[in-house]
Amino acid sequence: MFDTKILVSGCGITYGRQKVKTWVNILELAGCKVLDASGPAVSNQWIINKAFVKLQQHDDIKTVILQLTNLGKLEVEVDQARITELVIPDPFRNFVIDKNFQVRSKNQIEDFGIWPSSVSNHHESKKHWYKWLFSPTLEAEDLYCKLMLLNSYCNQHNVKLCVYQGYDIDWTDQQYNQLQHMIKNIDNNFYTTYLHSLHYSNHDHTDHNSVPCLGYQFEIASLVSQELPLPVQEKVAKFKLAYDKTR
Repeated sequence: MFDTKILVSGCGITYGRQKVKTWVNILELAGCKVLDASGPAVSNQWIINKAFVKLQQHDDIKTVILQLTNLGKLEVEVDQARITELVIPDPFRNFVIDKNFQVRSKNQIEDFGIWPSSVSNHHESKKHWYKWLFSPTLEAEDLYCKLMLLNSYCNQHNVKLCVYQGYDIDWTDQQYNQLQHMIKNIDNNFYTTYLHSLHYSNHDHTDHNSVPCLGYQFEIASLVSQELPLPVQEKVAKFKLAYDKTR
């Protein structure tokens, strides 16, 4: 094992504690000690907020890797009534995360968790949210401000911040100019690249899982490992070569 400890935060493309293996699991196999603040179907608000909280809790972290997701995602604190009405009937997002999160319900504190509704609009309330309340320009500006502030915090605390786009984000020209050196794939986000790859066309999608397949996860791991020590890069390259030979 190498003495490489990193903090990662992202959506399902990154989240390492699911049935589908991701690039996080590959880095762990390569010897990295990974603190994973990611979550399935979570928003950019979750991704950045959780990363910042973990940074404050772990002052030995010196490398942070963020995978941004698309706009228009929404986390909802749930009590039993919301679980029954919103979560259980949803055809895809019928689960909660962070079950130790304390929710105030009827003047009591209970552990129910968070519903990562993602872009689901199955329930009428989400349809109304998208129609009347969702404001992509404001959300992109909020994300831009948080990235700039997080980058400043990392610089002040000698932390290496590596940011990747999981999906396309419509930045303004001013935002793009400021972020193009921070976001390493601002013009080639992970998911669009995946959709145009043989990894996608050769993969069986009958399970309706949008998380990129393992072959493409090796591509992400190879890219991300370039920001990590050479022994990690060499291990990832070795694993990728072995995997490619089996295809």
